[in-house]
Amino acid sequence: AGVSPIPTAQCGTVAVPIDYAKPEGAQAQLAVLKVPASGSRMGVLVVNPGGPGASAVDTVASMGAALADTDILRHFDLVGIDPR
Repeated sequence: AGVSPIPTAQCGTVAVPIDYAKPEGAQAQLAVLKVPASGSRMGVLVVNPGGPGASAVDTVASMGAALADTDILRHFDLVGIDPR
């Protein structure tokens, strides 16, 4: 069985330069997933699953489902940005 859907999850992409020395050059699109706090927000937890090849989006989806009814997700946004 896969990860349960998270109704409040917000998905998107962010464009970053392929070469940071040439910020106006070619861009890469990175996947982003945010699970917003369900209560009074205290801050943001940014997830880095390590790597190589690990997906922060998949990790946040799994963590969000596992932590759904905890104080962590009541008070913190959970954000993952896939690595380049």
